[in-house]
Amino acid sequence: MKKFTLIELLVVIAIIGILTSLLLPSLSSAREKSRRAVCVGNLKQIGIAVQLYLDSNDDYFPPMQTGAHKYGWLGKKGTGTDFSLPPSQRLLNMYLVDWPTTEDAEVPVAQCPSDTALYDGTGSSYPANTSGNMPKTLFLGGNGFQHSRRFAEIESPVKFVTMAEHGAFKSAMDKPMEASWFFHTQVGKRQWNMLHADSHVTFQTVQAGVKNSENFTFRRDH
Repeated sequence: MKKFTLIELLVVIAIIGILTSLLLPSLSSAREKSRRAVCVGNLKQIGIAVQLYLDSNDDYFPPMQTGAHKYGWLGKKGTGTDFSLPPSQRLLNMYLVDWPTTEDAEVPVAQCPSDTALYDGTGSSYPANTSGNMPKTLFLGGNGFQHSRRFAEIESPVKFVTMAEHGAFKSAMDKPMEASWFFHTQVGKRQWNMLHADSHVTFQTVQAGVKNSENFTFRRDH
């Protein structure tokens, strides 16, 4: 029986290394597509929760609340100083987890599987479109239950973005981008999952400073 020489072994190892390097990008891409699909499922469940909330609250969206800001619609208690609102006070949670919930409860649907930087600090991977830095959103100014808007104030529900992955809002506001905000694509490729007011979810490109396009808008009057 012929034995492999050292050179032959090294050649085989080199070939395996080359094949592995060729396959890894494909495997990584497939894994990320799977995570993106889970994220879409999360947002679809959240969209149902938003509709249930609207039905129960005279068509008003959840308000901005102290201790959570735009991340306070759902999720767990964040570790960040400004995101300490417990899950029992995050108003969509009652439609997403067993209720009543505990103060240290996790809310799995609130975490994008590709989010490794935001969820623990804010309690949710998905901020609502309530930023005071972008005009004509759901923001009314200040915090508290009196600060909310009605569904009827949205001109185009099929386009209006109610919630999205963090980077989408930052890109629309033309803010400096961080690598951890590109959940499902390589850094620099500005694509994110977004939940629209009519409850459908899209995966779209949001170019720097673009608040309105043919398929989406971050402004309720467009």
